[in-house]
Amino acid sequence: MAERRRPELVTPFPVLIADLGGTHARFALVSDAHAREQGFAQVRTREHPDVESAIQTGVLDQTSLIPRTAILAVAGPTLGDTFKLTNADWEIDPKRIIDRLGFDCVIAINDFEAQALALPDLQPQDWHVIGTKTPSRRGTKLVLGPGTGLGASTLVDSMGMWITVPGEGGHVAITPENDEDDRLFAHLTQGEQRRLGGEQLVSGEGLERLYHGLGAVDGVDAPLVKAADITEAANAGDALAIKAVERFVVYLARVARELALAVMPTGGVFIAGGIPPRILPFIDRSDFRAVFEAGYPHEENLREFATVVVTHERPALAGLGSFARTPTRFMVDVGERMWVRS
Repeated sequence: MAERRRPELVTPFPVLIADLGGTHARFALVSDAHAREQGFAQVRTREHPDVESAIQTGVLDQTSLIPRTAILAVAGPTLGDTFKLTNADWEIDPKRIIDRLGFDCVIAINDFEAQALALPDLQPQDWHVIGTKTPSRRGTKLVLGPGTGLGASTLVDSMGMWITVPGEGGHVAITPENDEDDRLFAHLTQGEQRRLGGEQLVSGEGLERLYHGLGAVDGVDAPLVKAADITEAANAGDALAIKAVERFVVYLARVARELALAVMPTGGVFIAGGIPPRILPFIDRSDFRAVFEAGYPHEENLREFATVVVTHERPALAGLGSFARTPTRFMVDVGERMWVRS
């Protein structure tokens, strides 16, 4: 039997850490408080019926180490006794995971909380600077990232501790700011509204939506289907793909700007996710900083916030590893998100 909501933080080693995304699931093991993460090959979410199958075949069948705790970073809200990935069919049931796989403890947090937990330990080699400012070691930090969806989280620097603040910032509004936006939004919404959620444009599906929408507005063929094909075509010089990626960067900068004004990230804005590292040349030669700073009447504040693209290969796992080894550095509210074996 599994029991929910025991308030004390109990994380016996070894610890399985998992980044459960809409497309891929990534796993690692932390054997003790002094060990680095032992990584495993990522698996495709759609190739497994549930998370237990993915853990069994992706990790447990590959090692003799028997984990006692599982810390899961879930791409979606972690509310209630069961919860679904936002962009995949898995239903995560921590009690079922304990019963089927024999863990003593399961903790579930939002995937971008895990990204945020990684930020204090990232080094300059783990990011690519947009503009001239680099992140300071301390100070509240914002992380957002387009991949299958668009996630966001804040890491508050307070009284020597790092406090994670999860949320659904990926759904912040994007509204038209010029005639080009008006034409595109009119097509995408069939003229019914002037607002789109950030994830509708700044994500894998968002890039696909931009590509096909711009093709329709411009009256040109848009034969590509997948976001990966669009970014590849843009890097190869395809005109419509380039236009879609350039517009994607503009909307990414706007979302980052609006979220930054909400949390005032003096420690930097970190852009993670699977897409930004693939389009770094477009970000570098874009007006990203100009768009980011154009938040009247707060331009002066925005100019002070560093913006970087996270290039670390597995930042969510790095964040979970830090939390597993040194939980007292962080204030993560797990009271409603921790299950232990009775």
